[in-house]
Amino acid sequence: MKKTILTLISIFCAGSLFAEFQKIDDFETYMADQPPPGASMPGVDDTSMPNPEEGPWWNIKVVEDPFNMGQGKVLEIYPGVPLSTSSLNHTTIRSLSEDQSIKINLDDLTEVSTFYFKVARPLVEGAPGEADMTWGLVSDTARGDNNIHAYGSYSVLGRIEANGGIDIRDDGDYINLQDVDAGEAMDTQTWYEFWFVVKPGEWTFSQYIRGGTDYPTQTLVYEDAGFRNDTTDPLDTILIITSAGGVETVKGKNPMYVDEPQVNPAPHLRLRLC
Repeated sequence: MKKTILTLISIFCAGSLFAEFQKIDDFETYMADQPPPGASMPGVDDTSMPNPEEGPWWNIKVVEDPFNMGQGKVLEIYPGVPLSTSSLNHTTIRSLSEDQSIKINLDDLTEVSTFYFKVARPLVEGAPGEADMTWGLVSDTARGDNNIHAYGSYSVLGRIEANGGIDIRDDGDYINLQDVDAGEAMDTQTWYEFWFVVKPGEWTFSQYIRGGTDYPTQTLVYEDAGFRNDTTDPLDTILIITSAGGVETVKGKNPMYVDEPQVNPAPHLRLRLC
C-alpha cells in the first residue's frame, strides 16, 4: 500500500526526546580499528560465506569520527569487495537487551516506540561516497537460510543507495524519499539523525530525519509505512546489510558511518512540541 510523502515539520524538544531513550552503544570504550564487542556478523564458521580473500571478513570497525565533528568514536561499515562469482552482502547485527526490545502492547495496539541513530556519508577522493546499505529492526526469530538474517528478516527498514538517495520500505515497495535527479541526496561529511517511530501493534512505522541541506530541522518524511515482515515477536535486533554486489553489477563501494544507536521501547514516547 502506497503512502504519501509528507512535508510536515515536527520538532521533538531535546530534553523530552532523550530523557526516555536508552543508549545502546556509543563505541567510546572500544579499541579503535577493531570490530566492536556486542556486534557480530553471523556465519563466521559457515563455509558457504564468501572467501576472505575476495572480500573482507569483518566489514565493521570502530574509528575516530572521520569528519572531526565531535562524535568521538563511531562505527565504520564497509561494504566489502564485489565477488567474481556471485553478489556479496555483508550482514551485521546488534542484539538488544530485554528491556530495550520493542514489543506489542496488547492493551494498547497504537502504542509507539522509537529507534534512533546517526549516520554519515563520506567524501572519497573528492566524490560522494557510494554505499548500498539497509538498516532497521528485526525479530531474532526471523533468521532465514544458514541461520542468517537477510532482507526478508526486516520489519522496520530504511536504505541509502549508491547515489546517496534515502529510501524507506513500505510493505512490498521501496519509496524514494529524495529526488536524486533533482539534486537531492545525503550531503557528505555531515551527521544525520534518523528516528523510526514504530507502532508494533499496527505493524507500521514513521520516519523523521534531521541533518544536511534538505532537513535543517527534524522533518517527518514518511508516515505509517507497513512492516516488510509482519511479526508478533519482539523487535530485538538491529540489522544492517551492506551490498558490494558482483564484479558485473557493482553496488556499494565505500564505507558509511553510524553512531549513537538508541531506543525508546515505550511505554510511551511522551512527545511535546517546542
